[in-house]
Amino acid sequence: MVRRHGRLRRPTGRDRGEEASTYILIRAVLYPGGITDLNLLEFDARSATTAFPAQYLWGPGFVRKPSSGDHQAESDLCDYLLQTVLVRVHEGHIGLPVYPGVETAVDAQRGTWHALRVDRGLDALAHLRALADAAAGRAEEAECQVCPVDTLATEDLAAVLKAARGAGADTTPLHVPDVRTPFAHWLAGSAT
Repeated sequence: MVRRHGRLRRPTGRDRGEEASTYILIRAVLYPGGITDLNLLEFDARSATTAFPAQYLWGPGFVRKPSSGDHQAESDLCDYLLQTVLVRVHEGHIGLPVYPGVETAVDAQRGTWHALRVDRGLDALAHLRALADAAAGRAEEAECQVCPVDTLATEDLAAVLKAARGAGADTTPLHVPDVRTPFAHWLAGSAT
């Protein structure tokens, strides 16, 4: 279990003069000098791209003078081991891992879907890349002996959502805007 905090960073003197600065607010693991999610710069509201689960709360938007009570989300605890993520493979492109509820809010897309149980969302991406490269020892079904990934199902979207629900994942549709940090664009481009 990790404790996540949500806080809007106050603009510094350097930020106040820059009209191009926009902000997003996320609930994430960030303890300066302690446990910190080094993948926060690759945050994507619709994808599991951070080392620990991160939740979109607000933005993007401009911040001028936030009051002390603005956008102060309460801390929470979340499990980060054995998360269920979905990954779409279509026409040779391996998509970024997404949480089941986020993807159910989007229209069903063609391709082969994988429901995977992982400790980090990006473990799913690495596993499927290795499968695509026919790496020895990788398991397409069940537990992989090479990496920390369990395959729950590989079928169409409806079937993998059913498998995710059966594994205890929340598949309640979440309507999350398409918001990401600039570095997440780089990660999305490297997903294939």
